[in-house]
Amino acid sequence: MSIEILLANFLVLFHAIIVGITVAGAIAIFSSRFRKFHKKDYFAITFFIFSFGQIVSLIFTGGCIFTDWERQLRLSADHNTNYSQTFLQQYLPFLSEWFIESVPILTLASVIGAPTQIYLTFNRRKSKDTNYDNR
Repeated sequence: MSIEILLANFLVLFHAIIVGITVAGAIAIFSSRFRKFHKKDYFAITFFIFSFGQIVSLIFTGGCIFTDWERQLRLSADHNTNYSQTFLQQYLPFLSEWFIESVPILTLASVIGAPTQIYLTFNRRKSKDTNYDNR
């Protein structure tokens, strides 16, 4: 097995972890999990970093940089490789096309929704604390 294939396989694993954290974070937003945010919430911090990275990748490359890197690695190892789809289309072919096309919009909504939940929660906590202090 060539080094390109090993790197591509490692990249797939790393990419799957990023996608998993992003999906879990989006579910966390819809279940209001970020209302319980605290400064040492490593999941939320990781989610923000990965989601922000996805938005930056989408802006500068028009897609996912990891998918592009994996495709290039596989093509450099074997020119007959048929890898012309996105990560989700390649490894999760049962997903519908409309869902795959809506992923960037969902990621952007998650990047906006999570900090909004955290901000509102901190403001609510501050107002409760000041109300208790005024009594």
